[in-house]
Amino acid sequence: FPECILISQMDSEFKYEYDQGKPNTIKSLYVDAGKAHVKGEIENYAPPSMGTSPHSNHPYPRDPHRVYHDYVDIIGSTALEKAVSASVDIPMLLTVYYEHRYYQYLAKARSLVYKFSGFPTYSKYEITAKNSPLLINEHTFQKLLNKTNDHAIRHARVMVKLSPDISTENRTALLNNMRSLLNGETSYIQSLDDVVSGTNQAKTLLTYAFNIIAFVAIVLCFFNLWVSFTANVQDNSWEFGVLRSLGFSVNRLIRAYIYESLALVLSSFLCGTIIGVVLSLSLTAQFNLFLQNPFIFEFPYVLFFSLGGMAVLVAFFGSFLPAKQLTKKEIALVLRG
Repeated sequence: FPECILISQMDSEFKYEYDQGKPNTIKSLYVDAGKAHVKGEIENYAPPSMGTSPHSNHPYPRDPHRVYHDYVDIIGSTALEKAVSASVDIPMLLTVYYEHRYYQYLAKARSLVYKFSGFPTYSKYEITAKNSPLLINEHTFQKLLNKTNDHAIRHARVMVKLSPDISTENRTALLNNMRSLLNGETSYIQSLDDVVSGTNQAKTLLTYAFNIIAFVAIVLCFFNLWVSFTANVQDNSWEFGVLRSLGFSVNRLIRAYIYESLALVLSSFLCGTIIGVVLSLSLTAQFNLFLQNPFIFEFPYVLFFSLGGMAVLVAFFGSFLPAKQLTKKEIALVLRG
């Protein structure tokens, strides 16, 4: 899921394939394996002393060029920047501990990320560096295992990406077949589509709830506006009669009440929208500061225009109906109150 990968540093030496607008650094671990050049290598700095080579059982050669060439490509967490001064321009010492023995290798970071789908420990915070995993390609991992007595690759977690065109029935059948092959006590299968579907259903229900609450609020506002304008029209009935006696048409006077109502309602609506957007942006920015999520602004256009349309209707009928009552009376009766 490239849209869930947030990169802080990336080796600019390579041309990456882009998937959904994000560079695919994972694929680069396989396509461009063993092709990276760090800053120290380019400027002929002496490499750090290593143990054995990741590609053989012999110690690292003394030739700096061969040492820099015999390395491990990794993708690490952004937390390593402050924890161990990691960078895509600096070679790192990768130490593997297995069966009371240490294995040291030269490593080069292809990228440093602070968000990665399926790995919640990837973060910018230095405190998470200790538990953040390093990603390497499977071929290199097999070579590292060959140095130990255990040559079998075991997967703690397997993420399977299905075709976007797969039907719900086929997806369900695949999940059921996988569950039947695995031990339910030691393994767990979770479908991201089920999680997203549940989240979307909750989001839809909340949207319906907000619309219902907004509709009830609009109805209450309509009666409140109607009562207010009825009292306003009654209080200003003498002015209404004077203006009619001066030759103002009934329609012009009614439009004046409607314009006044629209000015009050729309100005309140716009001011409330601006205040609400500013507050929501500030709260979302603070929320994302701790969760380190990307800031995405999604304006609720449907809710905004539906409420705006209902507000205009309320302003129109809430002022038109009280003003219409005075038009049925004669000017003399209006002037006498």
